[in-house]
Amino acid sequence: MVSGVVHLADPGVFVPLVPRLLPWPTGLIYVSGVAELVCAVGLWRRDRWAGIVSAALLMAVWPGNLQYAISAQSSGDVTAAVVGWIRLPLQIPLIWFALQAGRRKQNHGQPADPRAR
Repeated sequence: MVSGVVHLADPGVFVPLVPRLLPWPTGLIYVSGVAELVCAVGLWRRDRWAGIVSAALLMAVWPGNLQYAISAQSSGDVTAAVVGWIRLPLQIPLIWFALQAGRRKQNHGQPADPRAR
């Protein structure tokens, strides 16, 4: 949710992450921010679709993280370069967690699937 709010409040922070091939970087940042907020609400509610959409969104922004890692290499900022490359593999468990978050929705305190007990 925090990332979605930052996308909307200060989209300029994310402009360097948008691959140069894509048009309208600021517009894409706003769209991804809204998508992150919608997914956050769905994950909070434990809606199945939210896990799947969140995982797809994480995969969709992966090229942006790669762009950031590559750009950070030539920036001279060692911290940015290290963080840029660490972000890439960290998305793998985030994708897994997103998929897991939408698997079981609680209904009136009972698991949706009786086998889940």
